[in-house]
Amino acid sequence: MSRRTRTPVEAASSSRSSATRVTSSKDSGQETLLGPWPRCSTALSRDGVKAPSTYCGVGLFAGALLDAGCRVWGVDANASAIELAKNNLVDAGDRVMLRTDRVERALRRLPRRTDSIVLDPPRTGAGRAVMELVASRAPRAIAYVACDPAALARDLGTIGHTGYYSVTSIRAFDLFPMTAQVECVAIIERDPGAGKGRVRGR
Repeated sequence: MSRRTRTPVEAASSSRSSATRVTSSKDSGQETLLGPWPRCSTALSRDGVKAPSTYCGVGLFAGALLDAGCRVWGVDANASAIELAKNNLVDAGDRVMLRTDRVERALRRLPRRTDSIVLDPPRTGAGRAVMELVASRAPRAIAYVACDPAALARDLGTIGHTGYYSVTSIRAFDLFPMTAQVECVAIIERDPGAGKGRVRGR
């Protein structure tokens, strides 16, 4: 867990459940999900780049991006979660900007070129509109954290059909044994020959 995150750790993600307090990052499975983050950081981070963390909840992955040297722009529709994220990431100062907004609307305000993006959507997934907006910003790399493999597959198909992106890594985590829920972390990278082409963006 990022050293910038206060204890007790505040929830795993407001997008999946209401913001509640837990006493241990291990209990919430956060350390497990952050296990592959060195690989994610290699793909996502370049010192000083701005990395949007969408559906950022209380700042779990935003904290990891900050540790990797990124400047982070976090957005979530849950105002309470954003307030908790501001508290959790207070030590980051001006290296992080957090706002309450719908992800689809917030993505339209991003620069036309974005280096990397983190997606941590609710169980229903990000959806076609969000995935097309992400691709239209031509990020070099995308990290997608999913709690429903079916929704993940659908969204990966959407961005794969642009012809500019390939899935380079997927890891699955059984954080809730004896249930149907499986957490996944996928890394999607822009193909070297993609040039400056973009898919339709609204």
